[in-house]
Amino acid sequence: MSNTFSRRHFLQYGMAAIAGGTALGSLPVHAAQAPAGTAAPKSDLVKGYCPFCQVRCTYHARVRNGKILELIGDRGNRWTGGAMCPKGLSIVELLNSPYRLVQPMLKQGSEWKTISYAEAVDIVVDKLRQSRAKHGDKIAERLALTSPLWDCRESELAALMTMRTAGGVNVMPAGEVCISTASNVLGMLLGANTSTTTVNEIVNAKTLVLWGANISETYPPYTRWLD
Repeated sequence: MSNTFSRRHFLQYGMAAIAGGTALGSLPVHAAQAPAGTAAPKSDLVKGYCPFCQVRCTYHARVRNGKILELIGDRGNRWTGGAMCPKGLSIVELLNSPYRLVQPMLKQGSEWKTISYAEAVDIVVDKLRQSRAKHGDKIAERLALTSPLWDCRESELAALMTMRTAGGVNVMPAGEVCISTASNVLGMLLGANTSTTTVNEIVNAKTLVLWGANISETYPPYTRWLD
């Protein structure tokens, strides 16, 4: 990739990808990958949604033999109209990347080796026991859990219960450096820590002030409501 690739290029290519994804959604189920004059192998469309931001764009994933081949924006989604930004469209690439980590890895010296999940859990438990034996009730000051944005409530509860059982209270998901700051301020000022602005209010507004945020970068599919 050229060193001249800029933020502007990213946005330009991103909007082109959104347009392409929307157009792809209008094709018949097998038309996207069927060679001329041949019937495409059977594939299934499975509904899903992107977890990478609060828009939660919905899509149809084309699946063949248990592998996701592509994502098609859900045109039935009133809020997005079938659009998806580059973050969501990258899901297929991330899933199928040869560099994707699918097993725990342990660093020994300057090298990394693959270990089983059972081994990884045993190592973590052993470290927690050592820390509790050394620091006692002050273990909470030594424990912190950073995590991705959880979209599986069961996983979130399991992680929180594990931390509480171990004596820790410091859990920091991605939202702590994203929506949580705004949420805390809304709670202090208005009594509710959720957004007070809805899409219908945006549509009916004559003037919008975007302060400290750019919807074209953070929630690209929502820009359709700004026309």
